Amino acid sequence: MADSGTPSTGDLSQAPVTPRGAGKPGLVYVILLVLVLFPYAFHLFSFTVFEGFATLSSDSFSYIRQALVWSPYSGTEAHVLNTLPEHVRAPGFSWLLAISGAAESTLRAHLLVSVLLLLSIAVGSWIAYRSAGLVAGIGLAIGFCLLPGAVISSLPILSENLYLLASMVTLMLYERVLRGADGKPLIKFTWRLALLACLLLAILTRSVGLALVAAMVTAALIGPGQKAPGKPAVILVSVLATAGWLSWIMLGAPADIPGEQSYFISIFAGQDQSLADGLAFLWHSINQNISALVRAWIHYLTLTHDNPLLFAGAFLLLAVVMLSTALRALQLKADALYLCAYLAIILLWPFTQGMMRFLHPMVMLLLLQPVLLLGRGSLRASGAGRSLLIGLIVLILIGGGLAAQYRLLGLQQLAERHYPAARHAQEYYASLDRVAAINLPMVWQATIQQMKSSADVIPQQSTVAAVKHEAFMLLAGRRAVMLSSRVSYEKQLCNFHLQDVDFVFLSPINSQLVPQPYELVDEYSEITEFVLSRNNADGSPLAYVIKLDKQAYVSALEEAGVQCTGVALN
Repeated sequence: MADSGTPSTGDLSQAPVTPRGAGKPGLVYVILLVLVLFPYAFHLFSFTVFEGFATLSSDSFSYIRQALVWSPYSGTEAHVLNTLPEHVRAPGFSWLLAISGAAESTLRAHLLVSVLLLLSIAVGSWIAYRSAGLVAGIGLAIGFCLLPGAVISSLPILSENLYLLASMVTLMLYERVLRGADGKPLIKFTWRLALLACLLLAILTRSVGLALVAAMVTAALIGPGQKAPGKPAVILVSVLATAGWLSWIMLGAPADIPGEQSYFISIFAGQDQSLADGLAFLWHSINQNISALVRAWIHYLTLTHDNPLLFAGAFLLLAVVMLSTALRALQLKADALYLCAYLAIILLWPFTQGMMRFLHPMVMLLLLQPVLLLGRGSLRASGAGRSLLIGLIVLILIGGGLAAQYRLLGLQQLAERHYPAARHAQEYYASLDRVAAINLPMVWQATIQQMKSSADVIPQQSTVAAVKHEAFMLLAGRRAVMLSSRVSYEKQLCNFHLQDVDFVFLSPINSQLVPQPYELVDEYSEITEFVLSRNNADGSPLAYVIKLDKQAYVSALEEAGVQCTGVALN
């Protein structure tokens, strides 16, 4: 370990900057980190750890369903789970849910997601401590804990916290393997194997993890590490991890083109569309995504849209982290290159409504950029100057975080008074209209209860078409397929015929995808029998379970001259 006067290198796995008497500062750091994370865990759990599902708008059901398919503990019948889903998730997170047994209990699954966040905070704090010292390490931990977006992003059972943890550990291990400083071959092999495992886990958790591969290879080939002894090992690990991802794509992923890829294909290969049209549309999408990303950043940090001071702090911090990222990217640092590649990918992604989710795995690494930059001394500031700048950044982060936490706790107390289940739903914190913010979770919970009660009127071996088919599958315990909104009525009947559908479940959630959902009731009237029909207190429809007359809809298809061949068209 270097002397106290030795400058920091800015690497993610480097030695602390104050190593003289290192045992004591290390112990002090660990004690302080525990004192930060222990109370924060109780605060986090009060929002994120609960039984059941708070919403039908997330991908939680997809991950749980996949986990139950692979789980050695699952008691769910295979014919219910093995329905081919239209969107297959990357398997890493579902594997963890399956192996840990968390898929068997939503309470344990929510707890697992929360623990992954706590571990991610600890890793990020450790990186800051190793780069810039005690104040940076503990200050970053406190600041990140105060960000309301970290709590809100951990409410559903999603893969982002696992991906965040795996990506940060991967970047730490990359620096160690690249240096190749460990003399014993067995130790070197162990570090390289750990890097391969973490990189592969990151890629198989979120395919955007391929940005890690691109960043690591670029930094190793042309960056500061191009002459490092561990460069061949980094290249080999990157190739093996990519090969593992390609193996999953070829062997485990569905043959159909996923919606995201087909989106890009449609831009440049659509009928009656020139290359210029495609580029113009893509540029428009990028502009929309930039705006959505800035809004997501402000919401993640402040949870408010009406406080100019918090707005200013969020924009100032955004400018600092983006400038720091750009400067480190120019130095070809792997973590900064990764952030640039990740950002480029999400700006091309066609889902502005998911920008908060896409942002979450970036925030910790973005906040680390000025710490790593100043820790390295790239701005040629004195030791006192670097400490002052880091202290100012930490103060801005903590000050804004305290104000945002006050608002977050206020919203939690408001939900407790009016509808306690709302505090577990992401949508509750996204709406400025408090009435709408309460009403939407109430609709979700009512629909969830209707899905569960539908099992009373649907025989065990039946197949049900529903918009949220994976949710219905898990809640009602019945085989379910997607009720598509992107096909004509005749093709929908073909889908019923090809997938041997017995029942249709209609509810308010259909309004997300079908402009007039209950017009379907009239369309199906000649081929259906209403098994279950329930209304809200105000008389508006709540849920329908419709039994299909297969002979009637086959006759309707024949009369229309429609031939149903091939696979279902969703």
